[in-house]
Amino acid sequence: MVDLFDGMKPYEKKDEKKENIPIDTRTISISAEPSYFELSRTDSGIFIVNIKNNATIDDEFEIKMSVNYTSSYETEGAEWSIFEVKEHAKERINPYIYIKKIKIDAQQTNTLKIEIEPPPGMRYGERVDIVMYALSIKDPAISDSIKLTAKAKQAFLAIKCMRGHEMEVADSLYNNSTKTPGTLFSIFVPPLIRGYFFVEGMSSESVKSMIKGISKARGIVSGSASINEITPFLIPQISVAGIVKGDIVELVSGPFKGEKGVVKSVDMVKEELTVELLGSLVPIPVTIKGDSVRIFDKEKDKRGE
Repeated sequence: MVDLFDGMKPYEKKDEKKENIPIDTRTISISAEPSYFELSRTDSGIFIVNIKNNATIDDEFEIKMSVNYTSSYETEGAEWSIFEVKEHAKERINPYIYIKKIKIDAQQTNTLKIEIEPPPGMRYGERVDIVMYALSIKDPAISDSIKLTAKAKQAFLAIKCMRGHEMEVADSLYNNSTKTPGTLFSIFVPPLIRGYFFVEGMSSESVKSMIKGISKARGIVSGSASINEITPFLIPQISVAGIVKGDIVELVSGPFKGEKGVVKSVDMVKEELTVELLGSLVPIPVTIKGDSVRIFDKEKDKRGE
């Protein structure tokens, strides 16, 4: 008898393969670079805001913002200027009513540029906090937000005045500044500059109001100076710096004015030179202050000849 099932394998149930169907996460993320600025009155800052649709489908989003101005003083913080920078221009926006709708493809990013400018008459410690929100129009529960902050900082301003009256104008300016705290922090009158001095203040507008009525003040130089530009004036200059033994110098003051001499020694502590006058029958060593000569010929130049 022949077994009809001979040689046949028993039936084995195979696992059905499930298709890997992508799950729609439908999320959004918002980031900014940078998210914090410290700005003087003449500065401005641009926040680069990136809004990414992390979902597997396209979506439309609504962009909103809220703003808060704060101050270290009892008064409310001044209002900063906020702009949206576009391809060929920038448009001032009102953050209280700002609404922007944008479509973002799946897994793609949309970039916004938000520029911030400090207000006139700002004071130390004033700041603005902007919170930007991005939410899906189809499902507002899908949202994200980011905080952008800008804080006021002081700047170095150059004041122009009558030559020889720098200290007088600086004293008057200081007296006026006591009436408006938080706007002027220091005054520096470099002895080597005539007709100008520097102040460390919050804004040119506030300093301008302080110099009104000071008869010998002549206004403010436009723009601001950096700390690197005024640092050379903060460091006392040694009058004999750069002068070495063997240099030929010309005397520019004193009884030997116009005479030339060879430097025999340099005293860096007392800032004095011992000079042997040229042209005299008998060598006469003279000790003089470093600020009473100018270099006529360098010793190293003579060695190279």
